[in-house]
Amino acid sequence: MESKKAKDALEEVNEELEERFQERTSEITEVNRKLIDENTERRKAEQEKEALIKELKETIAQVKTLKGLLSICSSCNNIRDDKRYWNQIKSYIKDHPEAEFSHGICPDCAKKLYPELSKWKHAYDKS
Repeated sequence: MESKKAKDALEEVNEELEERFQERTSEITEVNRKLIDENTERRKAEQEKEALIKELKETIAQVKTLKGLLSICSSCNNIRDDKRYWNQIKSYIKDHPEAEFSHGICPDCAKKLYPELSKWKHAYDKS
């Protein structure tokens, strides 16, 4: 009889342990699923961040290129600045050592070299 009671008690403890094991396994499985979801979201956010960083670096490079490109008069070598004023090359280079050059023609040289073009006479008159 006592062996029957011991066997029943052992089975009861075994069933209780089995239930607790199943509950804990379910909890761990749920936590693991949440961690996987969080990790997936984190990886996606990291990829988006990397793409934005790449895009920003490309944009900054383009801005530097555009900012550094200068229009220089083909005749007198004056330089047009960001405010569209023409300056002597020496003073401009002193203030902007990172500059790169492109060519144009300043109003004074356009008037001297191409007086027959009336647009130069009117477009750049200072009066």
